[in-house]
Amino acid sequence: MKSPDSDIRKLLQTIATSKGLLIYDRVPEQVTSNYVHVSDITSADNFTADRVIWETELLLDVVTFFDTNKGGRKTADEIGNILLTELLDKYQVLTDFIIVKSTLLSMNYVDEANDRGYIIRKLIRISFELESI
Repeated sequence: MKSPDSDIRKLLQTIATSKGLLIYDRVPEQVTSNYVHVSDITSADNFTADRVIWETELLLDVVTFFDTNKGGRKTADEIGNILLTELLDKYQVLTDFIIVKSTLLSMNYVDEANDRGYIIRKLIRISFELESI
C-alpha cells in the first residue's frame, strides 16, 4: 500500500514552481531569500469496507528574511495566502490519491533575530483527507 506523502510533496513542488516560491525538504545552510520548508508530513490510513482513506497532516514553515531588525509579517502572510489558496477546499486529483477534504488546523508566527538579520516564520498546519485512486 502506498502512502500519500510523495503525492503531497509533488503537489507542493508544482504550486511552488508555478508561483515562483522556493520550497525545500532540507534547507541549504546559506539560504538568504524567502522560502517554504516542508517541516513535517504525517499520515495514517483508515480502512473501510470499500475504500482506504488517509488522514494526513502537513506542517509548512514559511521563512522570510529582513536585513535589519525591522520588518513585518506581510511577506509571510502573502506567501502563506498563496499556499492556502492552492491547498484548501479544493477537490484535487493527484497521481495515486484524491484530496477529498482539506482543513486549516492552525497558523502562528515565530520571530527571531540572528547574525544575518531578522527572520519571521509563519507555521501553517493543514489536514488532508485523501482517498486512494
